[in-house]
Amino acid sequence: MSEPLSIAAQIHVPAALFEQWLKQPLPDERQVLDALADLLDTADCNPEELFLCQYLPEQQVLLFFLSDGRNLQDAAPRLDLFRCLASLAGEEAKGYVAVGRYPYGGMGEEGVWRVGKGRLGKVRGLSSDAMAELDPLLAKLIAWMPEQQRHQKALYFRKLVLRFNKRGNAFVRRATPGRPLWFGDEYITDGKHVYYGSSRLASARRVEEADPFHFRRVAGLIWRDGNHLYFKDRPIAGLQERFRVVGNAVVVGNHAYLADRDGRDFACDEVDPARFKRLCRDSDYYGDGARIWYGMERLPESPDTFEILEAGIARGRNAVYRHGVVCAGIDAASLVRLGNGFFQDREQLWFHDSTGCMFIALGRCAPGAPKVQGPWCRDETRVWFHEHQLADADPRSFQPVSYPYAADARHVWCQQRREVDPEVIAAVRAAWSRLASAGD
Repeated sequence: MSEPLSIAAQIHVPAALFEQWLKQPLPDERQVLDALADLLDTADCNPEELFLCQYLPEQQVLLFFLSDGRNLQDAAPRLDLFRCLASLAGEEAKGYVAVGRYPYGGMGEEGVWRVGKGRLGKVRGLSSDAMAELDPLLAKLIAWMPEQQRHQKALYFRKLVLRFNKRGNAFVRRATPGRPLWFGDEYITDGKHVYYGSSRLASARRVEEADPFHFRRVAGLIWRDGNHLYFKDRPIAGLQERFRVVGNAVVVGNHAYLADRDGRDFACDEVDPARFKRLCRDSDYYGDGARIWYGMERLPESPDTFEILEAGIARGRNAVYRHGVVCAGIDAASLVRLGNGFFQDREQLWFHDSTGCMFIALGRCAPGAPKVQGPWCRDETRVWFHEHQLADADPRSFQPVSYPYAADARHVWCQQRREVDPEVIAAVRAAWSRLASAGD
């Protein structure tokens, strides 16, 4: 099967003329912007039809790549788009349009046109200057996709991109009451309004005042347009002031708003915006120098004595918390993190399974410090694998060998269970003997 025919373009054009081009009418009564947006729809449904249309305002360069044809006749409607641009811009548009069978193998062009003097003029091939200009542009544009660098000549992008400077959600103009389009979460649009709660307009609730052309997610389940923040079907804050995103929270003025995607409901509180920060990257504890929150629910703790122990686990002067919920029975002042989910306070040894709900009490502390080795923990009298105590295990001779195996002087263990396979027992016992000899 032959490679699809592709069109690549690199055109210098002033931003004002680029904006005018997007509004130019086509013979089928659509605008150029509608035609480009339809190409994105097609590419979205057919991942093998690669599509890029990116205007770089700082360099005033349009980069275009589309892979969806079989021959030059298929490319004719796309070439007409660039003829329209060349005619509109006159002497101010300069660059190249190339048609060829790439990026998957051969790189030879089947046709190359130079953009200039108000037209597309066919030429033998790309000049060396064309690629010299393109390489640094693509290096900047696809620095996050280094594995695609070898396809630079073809403007090869696996990622679907259609971004027009300050034009909002261009695809909204193609939505109709009979064909609503989905934003994400439970939001849809009919091209004029935003609705929430259903994929059907008849049962969805209209989000009053929301502008569909500038409607987008900010953080978690909080969305915005140019004027408001929204949660579900209601505005929650005006955007007369600048906002910033801190973790999953959105700070506007002296308030922080949060509606996390894990299912927690909406919450907000007054904060010191200059000092408000997320205390741990892996959880939703926040502070502003005077107060502590979890998910914008205030905790009765002071930042001076609040400490993050591990993801989701923290302690203050008054309690130990797991994802903002008090862990009953644990002495916060004496709690020590031993590692791998094991903790100890002045009276108890504890285990916290990150997939479980709360701390599990393993037993009262024995004399001496417990020793954690991977998922196993032992003190002077007992051995545990996670929260499971190993019956009859000898802590003095217990030694992890190679996960999930461990052994002591009497038994071989697979996690918390005694191993019964003779071959496995022999192999683990031999490894345990070597470790014991090395320790001596």
